Formats: sequence, structure tokens, C-alpha cells
Amino acid sequence: MSHSPSSQADISIATDPESQFQQSLRHINQLLDSDGSLSGREPNCMFLNTQNGKFATVSGVSGFDFPDDARALAVTDWDGDGDLDLWVTNRTGPRIRFLQNHLGEGRRYVAVKLEATKGNRDAIGARVEVVFQGNNESRLVRTLRAGEGFLSQSSKWLHFGLGDDPMERITVTWPDGSEQSISDVKVNSHLHITQGQSVVRYEDRRLDAAVFADHAPVVDETEFDPYRIPLWNRIPLPRLEASLVDENQVDRWHWTPGRPTLLTLWSITCAPCLSELTEFAKHANRFQAAGIDVCAIGVDGVLDDAPDDSRQQCLQVLRSMEFPFSQAWADEETVQRLQDIYSLPFAGKLDLPTPVSFLVDEAGKVAVIYRGAVTPLQVVADSKLLNRGDAEWQSVSLPLPGQWNVIPNDVPLLSICRQLAQRSYFSDAADYVERCSTELANDPDFAPFTVLLGSRLLAEANTESGKRLYRLASELKEIDSTLLNNMAWQLATDPNPVVRDGKLAVRIAERAVQADRAQSPSFLDTLAASYAEFGDFEKAVKTAELGMGRASGDMSVVSKIQMRLKLYKKQQPFRTE
Repeated sequence: MSHSPSSQADISIATDPESQFQQSLRHINQLLDSDGSLSGREPNCMFLNTQNGKFATVSGVSGFDFPDDARALAVTDWDGDGDLDLWVTNRTGPRIRFLQNHLGEGRRYVAVKLEATKGNRDAIGARVEVVFQGNNESRLVRTLRAGEGFLSQSSKWLHFGLGDDPMERITVTWPDGSEQSISDVKVNSHLHITQGQSVVRYEDRRLDAAVFADHAPVVDETEFDPYRIPLWNRIPLPRLEASLVDENQVDRWHWTPGRPTLLTLWSITCAPCLSELTEFAKHANRFQAAGIDVCAIGVDGVLDDAPDDSRQQCLQVLRSMEFPFSQAWADEETVQRLQDIYSLPFAGKLDLPTPVSFLVDEAGKVAVIYRGAVTPLQVVADSKLLNRGDAEWQSVSLPLPGQWNVIPNDVPLLSICRQLAQRSYFSDAADYVERCSTELANDPDFAPFTVLLGSRLLAEANTESGKRLYRLASELKEIDSTLLNNMAWQLATDPNPVVRDGKLAVRIAERAVQADRAQSPSFLDTLAASYAEFGDFEKAVKTAELGMGRASGDMSVVSKIQMRLKLYKKQQPFRTE
């Protein structure tokens, strides 16, 4: 039963976070975030009107039963051949389909376009009747509408399929109530009727078949691998904490710059994983010839329950297949970071499957994700595409040819930074911010996040990294002057001498004052404190006095600046407690 509110009383109850309605919404959102679909891949349906109030399903025989998440349908004789074609839009790819009707010869039809001379010119609301000879009760009726259906608008041509009966006349009831009848209408024609004119105009609307041959290729979708996911925008790989294992030592796995790398996650309880690794070992020469590094990362005990000796069993399995590549063990944080990357392109919270592999390019960016086992041949083929230009890479990364209506946005890389920071990996979050600063520069939340992260690093005595983030944030084109002021104040007045940096504080504070046109007494107060920390007390005094003047009688602000001014005149900087 639906829990949607249907009355004013229900609406007030439904706003309660603990109401059944809100709980249901949260459950639906969780399903969608977990790769669920509102469509459930249900095939599209088409029904044939068999008269007498009955319909027959022709979904399969018509070719209409695509398992798309279809949203809207436009019906029109697109090619002008007398039968109706369909345009279908989908929420998922392909976003649009054109279904051309190929019924063959023998069709009888008439299509009417109206032009009113009284009222609205498009004749919206007009009613057209096609009356057949010998039986005035047998007629077809259409009303011209501006649009109907969900998110759709079909052609203003009114199409009538005639069958075998001879046509007697067409009667138009115009929006102003007047009627007009047209006799001796040609069958299989497109006619333009103008209100009040007895002569109609016939139009030839047939399109050259070559138009469709050149611009609407039929694509065999069975050729596409839904488990191979080339990324339109590649995702920089964050630091990973996998333990690298060999015969003599345990160390951390590190990505090697300048070489493509395949990271594959596997488990000893996963049969497809073992088959995949066996193929990797068997065709190691292909990876080596292509210059591809491979690292098999075991996830036993992290993604599943594993016995205490599972790692020893894994080593024995790898030795038995003479696995020649790097081997590592994942901890929970390694899996979580790869989970973040895996989920990012889908805007959801997807669980990592096994096996799953990530092809990392020479710059350390994830270019392709493979869900399930992947062949060495596929990996090598994809590696040859990694150095293509952006336009060519984006073209080959798409499963379907076509044109973009809206170019996809960049992936929200800042979410990876946030997730690292939320798990208290502040240094790794800072490293990711610095590596991805170019890609993140246009994100409106980048500057506030960078300042907040820099402040946290300074508070944890990671001063070099914190100051680098402050410097990075201060150089962004789009940054709020209040953020600049806050950074400069901390760098100028922090009681910890390791945190203070007078030179950087002056540079940041000067930009804040310049952006504010020296109007804010608080910004001038910060600049004065920055000059004092830098040792330029003459400028500190002048700037503090200017700030007092800008305070415009606000005695609380004036008294604070005045207190600090006394220190500057004594050649002393100000320190917060």
C-alpha cells in the first residue's frame, strides 16, 4: 500500500523523520544508491488495438521491448512515408532511440496540418474527423493538442490510418467553433488546410533513405561488455595502504609513476578470481611486452569472513600457479579507498565485487574499471588507448556512437577528499587535494574544504602540509575574502610559533583587504597583525589606525584594535591565547 500523504493531516505527519513515509523514502534512496533501478530493466510494452475494446501485446514482434528505463514517447511520421515512427527517450543510455516503422507497401493514410486564421494560428484545440463513404457512423477523430504524455510532444501533423474503406470527406471544427469540410482528398497524402480556404495544399514529406543510412546506424548492443567501464573522466588514485608481500619482507605497495598498472582484487574463495589470476600468470609475457605492471591484492578477511590461515593458503595458491607479479594484502582502509573510486562514477554506494580490477594510467589515474574477470587481451588493448588525447579517449570510452546534448560534468573528486578526512586520514586527504588541485579548482566547495583541512593539519602539528594548503587556497581565483582573512589571522597570531608564518600571512591578508577595497576594519586588523608578525611594525601601526577609522564608532571593534595597536608601537606582535 502506498504511504504517500493524501490529505493535509497526512502531510503534517509525513514530515516527521520517523514516519512510515519518510522511512520508505530512505529505503528507496538506499536501494537506488546501491545500484537499484526504478525500472528494474522491465522491457517496454506495446499494445495493438484489435477493436471492440480489446488489445493484444505486440511488444516483442514490434521490436519495442528494449530493457530501457524509458521516459517519454513522441509519435510522428518522421520519414514521411505514411506510417508512424517513434522517438523514445530513456533515463539510462542510450538516452534516445529512433524506431523507424517498416510495415512495407499497402498502407493507406492521410495526414493533416492545420492553420487557423481566427484565434490561435496553430489551431490548438481544433477537431478533425475523417468520414468514410456509405457509413456516417464510421469515422476517425483527432484533436490537435500542444502536447500530451509525460515529458513529450508529438508532431502537429494529425495522422489517420485509413484501412480499406473509401474516404468521403474531412471535417474540421476550428477553435472558434466554425466548421469546414474538404472532399475529394487524395489518399496517401499530407495536406495543409487553412481555415476559410476551400483549396488545400499538398506537401511531399518523404525523406531520402540515405539520410537514415548515413546518420542513424543500427548498433548491435550485444557487442558491449557491461562489466568493462572506461571512465569518461579518469579518477586519480589516492594513496593505498596495501601490504606488499614477498618471500623476505612486508612493505607497502606503491604505484610506479610512468607505467600503467592493473590492480586486481581477489579472494581465495572466489573461483572466477582464481581463473583470472591463472590467465594472468599464463600470459605474463603479454603484460610485460605492453609495459603493464600487475598487482594482485587479496581481500580475504576484509570483504568476507576468512579462516586464520587464509593468507598462507593464498600464498600457496599463487606459488602453485607461478604468479609472477606483485602480491599484496588489503586492509579495511585499502578496500574503502577503492570502494570510493568504484562508486564515484555511479553516484551511489556500490559494494565491491570480486574479482574487480582497476587499470591505472601512467599518471596514476584510474582509466578503466573491470567488474568481474578480465582477460589479458582486453587489458593490453585498453592500455594502448591510454595515451590518446582527451577527445579520442572519450570517444572510445563510450559504448554507443552519437552526439552530446550536454557534456558530462567532471566527477566529484572532492568527495574522495571528504571521505578521507572523515576517516581522519588528513595527510592523505591533503595529498589528494594537492595532486588534484587543477581538476578541483572549479568546484565551489574546494576553497572552503581546503581551508578547513589546512586548519586541521595545523592543529595536529602537520604545519608544512597545512601551510601548503593555505597557500594553495589563497591562490584560487574564486575564494571568499572571509576565508582569506581567517587564514591570515591564524598564521599571524597563533600561539604556536611553528604555525605562525608572517610572510604568508601578509600575502594572504593583503589579498583579502584588496578584495574588500580596504573597507572592513576586521580585515585591516588582520593585516596589521600580519605586518607585526612579519616584523614590519611601521605598516602594522598605520594599518591598525586605518582600521580604527573604518570602525565608524563601533567601540567594541575600536577597543580591540586599539589594544593591539599599543603592542605594535612597542614593537611587539599580537598573540591569541
